[in-house]
Amino acid sequence: MTCLAAFWPVGWGVAVGQGQSWVAEAAVDCVNPLSGANGDAEFSRGNTLVAITAPFGMNTWAPQTDGDASPFYQVKHKRFEGMRLTHQPSIWVRDYGDLLVMPVTGVPQESVKQRGSGFRHEREVARPYYYSVDLDRYAARFEVVPTTRCALMRITHPVGAEASIVFTLEGEVETEWDSENRRIRGKATHVTFGAPGGFGNYFVAEFDRPFSSVEVSVADRTKTIVVRFSAEAEANSTSLRIGASFIGYEQAMLNQR
Repeated sequence: MTCLAAFWPVGWGVAVGQGQSWVAEAAVDCVNPLSGANGDAEFSRGNTLVAITAPFGMNTWAPQTDGDASPFYQVKHKRFEGMRLTHQPSIWVRDYGDLLVMPVTGVPQESVKQRGSGFRHEREVARPYYYSVDLDRYAARFEVVPTTRCALMRITHPVGAEASIVFTLEGEVETEWDSENRRIRGKATHVTFGAPGGFGNYFVAEFDRPFSSVEVSVADRTKTIVVRFSAEAEANSTSLRIGASFIGYEQAMLNQR
């Protein structure tokens, strides 16, 4: 199948020019999630949110380059802050039940912006069903595959690196972990509009190898959960499955599986 890019480059916000074409194996490969993501206050160029999601997905997974910007991913940005579980339908409606996942190596910095990494669009792949980016600062590759209510993630890092995965959430956040089963769980309650009492996005994350510690810190209304892994001579990747539910932890666990 041949896909024709009949848009101006500024509309795409990427290196696909007017009249260019490429061969896709399936129709879904003609979709560019970064299209329209090169906007600013002066000229929107689409004002789209980058969505890596399954059809009718409960969650959208979106790369975040600046959590303080609207939209929070813009092609002109040079730093990557993490992969965001989002329910934001447009830039004019705020997010709710969201969380941010960011892999790091070495000692994690305190804030989202301090933990950010430089990246290059030439080493970024965005498809509706897959996203990957090379994080220059950490010499790591971050890959995400979404399902309807879950996501599979893999971080490839240098052999023997002290790897950590950092979760960032706002609001009153519950947090528990189970070292024996390599699992953490939490309840994200962030919301910017009226919601029923007890609202929350329950999530369960399960890792493919044991973690050495879990560190939790709170600053203002932001909770940071750092899941640390010991340096191992043979380990060069860390994977996790994360399921979510608006019902409860048990349903999130089922969704994860």
